[in-house]
Amino acid sequence: MLSGSYHPGSLFLFRRNDDDTFAAGEELKGLDGQPLNVGAAAHVSAADWTGDGRLDLVIGNIQGEVFLIPHTGSDEPLSFGEARPMEAAGSPVRVGPDAGPHVVDWNGDGKLDLLVGDGGGAVHFYRNVGEEGAPKLARPETLLPGGGAMVSESNGPAPKVPWGTRLKLHAADWNDDGKLDLLVGDFAMTAKQRDVTPEQKKRHEALSREYQEVIQRYSQLAAKAETGLSEEERKEQASVMERLTALSREMQSLNPVTYEYAGNVWVFLRE
Repeated sequence: MLSGSYHPGSLFLFRRNDDDTFAAGEELKGLDGQPLNVGAAAHVSAADWTGDGRLDLVIGNIQGEVFLIPHTGSDEPLSFGEARPMEAAGSPVRVGPDAGPHVVDWNGDGKLDLLVGDGGGAVHFYRNVGEEGAPKLARPETLLPGGGAMVSESNGPAPKVPWGTRLKLHAADWNDDGKLDLLVGDFAMTAKQRDVTPEQKKRHEALSREYQEVIQRYSQLAAKAETGLSEEERKEQASVMERLTALSREMQSLNPVTYEYAGNVWVFLRE
């Protein structure tokens, strides 16, 4: 099983044991020994994109970018080259923040296509118009429109679409009719107001200021993680994340607005 991670964006392989349990995650690394990383909120899809019989990695990140990390072609199954941006119609593939790619032959022509969910709640289809072994993506088509609310008010207007944001995809013939359907996971929050004391409000404001200062350092380290961090920077990164977590928890306990979180899975049947 392959998984990305939110921070710093490393990729992990969980090998299946003989008893169908899974071993601890193994961080995937490149030929230089550094972790494979194209940015935070990494979401990975494995497929033989280059047509050489070996699995490549297609990865989305929080900026909405999608990268290909090709297999080197060696006999070693976990041998990967350098990341390069995927392109469609001559331009880099980029969707709304938080790209969730899925590689599949969506139109049934025998060539792998690219589906990408995004942070705005849309699903984009990039048709492969290239030749075998030389994939080429056309301009995207919209399979599902965006408009899902990242945060909705419990007594506010309904969002444009019922599904949420940060879409992650899988294509499968869900109803056994011979056509691929879409399974879509989302994220949604509902905001609710509550009363707080003046002291709680003041403490929340102070925490918010500190949080903004710490998140700036987090952003700097996350950006540098794409090219590699020193051991000292890795320790600082862990410390920064620990402080952000503590700040978030205390801020949440004092926030005049509370949130209910939900993650749903939607099935969209192919017509």
